[in-house]
Amino acid sequence: MGLKPLARYYSYKRNEFLNHCNVFSEDTWTKRLGDVNLRVVIAQRYLSKLTVEMWDLLDFLAFLGRKLKMSKLQSSIIATKFGKTKEVLYEIMFKRHYYEQSDKGGGLLIVAQA
Repeated sequence: MGLKPLARYYSYKRNEFLNHCNVFSEDTWTKRLGDVNLRVVIAQRYLSKLTVEMWDLLDFLAFLGRKLKMSKLQSSIIATKFGKTKEVLYEIMFKRHYYEQSDKGGGLLIVAQA
């Protein structure tokens, strides 16, 4: 569909805005640690791809709210009014995704030993 340039731009701007520092891939870590005689024993993503996508969606909705000039008072009234709904949505939509195992997503934990 030709959306890759748009996706790359979005990723770049999002990382810039959030001050993300994307360091190395698992393969790069394995090589670099191997160069100093360390062996990777665990390489695990700790945020599933879907979790990262959901956070992106929530951030986009917050962005729209700011663009629509929704005041903090309006936001807090909505948050209070729909507080229980948010808890239910969290339980249904989000909670299980925090515990998914994924080879794609955000955050990479590397554990190595000699």
